Amino acid sequence: MENIKFHDVKMVVSDMDGTFLSSSKSILADNLSAVNRLYESGIIFTIATSRPHQMTQAYAEHLDISVPLICSNGAILFDWGKKYQSAA
Repeated sequence: MENIKFHDVKMVVSDMDGTFLSSSKSILADNLSAVNRLYESGIIFTIATSRPHQMTQAYAEHLDISVPLICSNGAILFDWGKKYQSAA
């Protein structure tokens, strides 16, 4: 299998609980730094979570996410910038 090069990556999607967030539900500093490096490289970042979209707003704003979030175990795509919801 051919090695994937960083410049080949277009988007990164991360789970929240137990992955991206600390046990106290705050964004880990290393993860915030990694998201900023993604943005600097022109790579899109978003989150996928079992949480309903109402429980993602503060995280989306803090991370400056400009694309829809995958919420409710994939049942809802929600765009906080446009206040738009789409059922999957």
